[in-house]
Amino acid sequence: DISEFGSAWGKLPTYEKEVWNQKAAQEDATGQLSEKRHKTLIKQHLQKLEYECSKLEELGVSCGGIAHHQNSVSVFGNNKSVQFIKNDDEFIRRFIVANESNLIQNGNVQDTKEILRQKVQQLFNKKYGEFLGKASKFPYKKLQSLEVVGLPKDTILKPPSQYGIKKLQDIMLSQNDIFIKQRIESPVS
Repeated sequence: DISEFGSAWGKLPTYEKEVWNQKAAQEDATGQLSEKRHKTLIKQHLQKLEYECSKLEELGVSCGGIAHHQNSVSVFGNNKSVQFIKNDDEFIRRFIVANESNLIQNGNVQDTKEILRQKVQQLFNKKYGEFLGKASKFPYKKLQSLEVVGLPKDTILKPPSQYGIKKLQDIMLSQNDIFIKQRIESPVS
């Protein structure tokens, strides 16, 4: 009965009411979740999936899956399933591409490419900033003095606007492997 909630609320200490009021305030006036609350909910639901997979495993059922959101990929399931998925980079890449393809089909291809282009631009700026030790934009005009290591196979470094959607996706999938270093000039003989 809903009337019991009012009674239970009245019995809560003030500090607990504050906690619940803060959680409720995390939704803005339009009903949109704050970024922090959004991330928290994703984490909680992924933990529930882990729990359900463990319960299925107790029943003799193998269970595994992939969750992809923005630049984050989570793999869940029993140990063998998780290892199987993690050892197959191509499977994970195809999963992400398939899901982003659904976004492309449901939306505008140019919008999707622009979002990916911006992400790659931000990634290159971040990696260059890590190289310098301070925030900075990637200097495409100084490419001859820099080496970008960890780009996907057959990827030539150029401004992100010159890549297609697949290459932009591949770069984002390789983001943890990418770093920048000073190009070492070989002595001229």
